Amino acid sequence: VPIITIQYFLVEYFTRTDEQIRKLEEGAASSTSEVLREIKTVRQFAMETKEAAKYAFSATRSQDIVQNVSVYRQMADVLFGLTIYGGLVLTVYMGAMRVNTGELKQSEVVDITFKLNFQVVFTLR
Repeated sequence: VPIITIQYFLVEYFTRTDEQIRKLEEGAASSTSEVLREIKTVRQFAMETKEAAKYAFSATRSQDIVQNVSVYRQMADVLFGLTIYGGLVLTVYMGAMRVNTGELKQSEVVDITFKLNFQVVFTLR
């Protein structure tokens, strides 16, 4: 249950940061396009250093956020994989213990493992 909780909060974090990135990029693009609409000559374009600096800052900030989120997404993917394959390993281990005590047959453990993999794990991937 703690791993599922961590995964939930990671997904919420990704949703918030995706929204931040979208707002930053939209703001930078709309501001720049507004300035470009007002420019009539190349000289005016060259004089827009403030707008260029603002756009560069927004682009840099957006890239920083994207890079950080990418690292966290990779960590979440690893955590998700550990959860899925950990469940399969636990199923095989517990099944082997039950086969050892005679409660289950090997074919039943194989059947349970395949059902878990293809009906639960495979659909989650």
